[in-house]
Amino acid sequence: MRLGPVLLCLVPWMTSVLSAQRSASNCCPGLSNTIVPLKNILNYTVQPVGVCAIRAVVLYTRGRKRICADPNICWTQNAMLKVDGGVNTKSTSGSGTSPPCTRRKKGRKGRQRRRRQKTAKKIQ
Repeated sequence: MRLGPVLLCLVPWMTSVLSAQRSASNCCPGLSNTIVPLKNILNYTVQPVGVCAIRAVVLYTRGRKRICADPNICWTQNAMLKVDGGVNTKSTSGSGTSPPCTRRKKGRKGRQRRRRQKTAKKIQ
């Protein structure tokens, strides 16, 4: 008769331990610096912080690759926005939402400065 209450408490505890181990095995061991074209990304999931050691976004590509990316990097945020349907990668018209992180274009003065540096290196 004493075994019943013990089993009643033991079974839910074991299932929670096993499920935590199973989800921890899917955790990213580290963050990747790999950048693939946004058109190749099909889906993503946000890695849970409580179960896994690091905060990451897992990107799934057309080639069935799994990329663990830093969620604070602009490229990762653009990829997530593209999957969610916010970025129109085909056209640059104002119909889609602009990416959260865009590069600032270097103007004419930046080009002139680079040309001067290049010619100065050639002369030396």
